[in-house]
Amino acid sequence: MAAPVALACDCGAITGRIDPSDGAHLVCFCASCRDVVRWSGQPDPGTAGVAYFNTTPDRLTIDTGAEHLACLTWKNRKLLRWHAACCGAPLVNTLPGPNPATISLHLARCAAPEAFGPPRAEAFRPIRPRHRGMRGVMAGFARRALAARLSGRWRQTAFFDPDTRAPVAPVRHLTAADRAES
Repeated sequence: MAAPVALACDCGAITGRIDPSDGAHLVCFCASCRDVVRWSGQPDPGTAGVAYFNTTPDRLTIDTGAEHLACLTWKNRKLLRWHAACCGAPLVNTLPGPNPATISLHLARCAAPEAFGPPRAEAFRPIRPRHRGMRGVMAGFARRALAARLSGRWRQTAFFDPDTRAPVAPVRHLTAADRAES
């Protein structure tokens, strides 16, 4: 296991750590990821895209501020976007339930993003090919999710109640008018 990497929201109310030893660093260039970042009050990542670390939720520990977790959906209701209610900082993307066990952590929240190495993949690039390295990332995602399912680690998540499988915060469905306010 690699040394955990510290993470925090912008105001420091939510703090935690993530184990970077098993996952994939990727960059997404889609309009939706960029829009959510802007909607949350963060600077537009522009041509740099949004950097994520995809892994299983049991590798993320929230040390303080779990009560500040907030959740929204954007255009795609099959993707939950978790942020800090206190300061708006984007934190993690998940699927709408704890299975398959996966999170994509915004690397902007991490104290040492270099600990995750260079990006293994790029999604929705503005140039051809539109995706680079995604087959390997998806294979790793499937392997990690299956291992978490079989071992029961899928239940170790800060984002879903392990018994009801419901999100720990109400899901806000942003409308076009909400998105236009950004």
